[in-house]
Amino acid sequence: MKLYLANTLNNLDYTSTYTQLKEDLELILTDYLKATIDKDFNTKKRYPKELALTNFHFLDYNRMGLHALIFDLDYKITNQGLYKKIMSKIKVEPTWILQTDKGAQVGFILKRNVIYEKDEKKKIKPTKALDKAKEIKKRVTELLGGDDKGSNRLWGFWRNPLMHDYMYIGNKCEFSDFYPIMNNYKKSRSVNQQFKADVVKRQIKERRFKYKLGSRNDYLFRSIMRMSKNQEWGKNENTVYHFLVKLNKEESRKANIEELPDNELRNTAKQVAIYNRENKNFFGVYKPKKNINIKRGAMGFNPIAKDGYVDEITHDIETTYRQIKSAERTNEILSEKEAKGEVEMTRAERAISNAKARAEKARKTVLNTITGLFADEYKKKSGSWHIGKISKKTGVSRNVVAKYIKEYEAELQKRATKE
Repeated sequence: MKLYLANTLNNLDYTSTYTQLKEDLELILTDYLKATIDKDFNTKKRYPKELALTNFHFLDYNRMGLHALIFDLDYKITNQGLYKKIMSKIKVEPTWILQTDKGAQVGFILKRNVIYEKDEKKKIKPTKALDKAKEIKKRVTELLGGDDKGSNRLWGFWRNPLMHDYMYIGNKCEFSDFYPIMNNYKKSRSVNQQFKADVVKRQIKERRFKYKLGSRNDYLFRSIMRMSKNQEWGKNENTVYHFLVKLNKEESRKANIEELPDNELRNTAKQVAIYNRENKNFFGVYKPKKNINIKRGAMGFNPIAKDGYVDEITHDIETTYRQIKSAERTNEILSEKEAKGEVEMTRAERAISNAKARAEKARKTVLNTITGLFADEYKKKSGSWHIGKISKKTGVSRNVVAKYIKEYEAELQKRATKE
């Protein structure tokens, strides 16, 4: 086995650091852990840490807590080449890099471990730290072109670097070291996260128009438009200019920045006066609230218990009275519509009418198809009608098509017997 050491990108003088790597692995592994020589990951045998590190090719990592982020790459690349690729794309030094049969594996030992929280069934609960670790693993796997199945999981079997051709760098990292590569990473948001983002976005929008360099003109224009709305002085350019001068001085004093030039104040005053004279000042306009009427329903009755508690007898008497009055009003409306010939159908009557209309439309569509110019195209060689083709052409079900064809043929027979 070859043992290397790399501290910087340009440092290619590697020395043996077997002891250092072994000490790092002993810190992140449990005292007794599952280990295997080949890819028998279903093994239940546990071995002492010292024995597993010196004799087995595959070790069970992160079983009691998240101590390292390990990535699996299924393409051939040298340790030095992979190190340069990591530093160019991720810019975070790994702890070790090792060679596998198909490619390589990279390990990042964390400075601060993530302790698992387990439920009653001893299953690991999802936490914010674990979610962040999964996002980092997905992003790094994407940048390095790694294997999703071997990289995106947080715990399980990975290779033992001491039993492979490896490069030891020895760096320990934190989640924050990966944040620069996460800025452009699009992750899915939950409903709560989206709501918080919308709130923050709205707050930023509200704070956007402040008196500061780059937005002074916009701030003064919006402010004076709101002040002059529905005011007679807002139509006079000189008066608006007078207010703008005062506002400009006051805001510049508060913000401790230079005042807006006089010529720009004149232009703003001119625009504001024009908007007000033409009744186009829509700043600060809100939809007027509808007059809320506590009376409910078409009859305009007041709430029965408007002023407090109402006993049961009074409530029943009032309810019966209102039902009678509502029935009388309904009968009056119906009698008026009946006199005009505008009586509306009930739901059942309307449903029957609609069904009849649909049936008639389907019947006409089928008859037009079998009596048209291209009727022969819908016949079989035997002379019978091709029900499937007609159904596909008309959009009517096969049973309905067969029904209307039978009715049509029966009608033709009746005509033939009469003649």
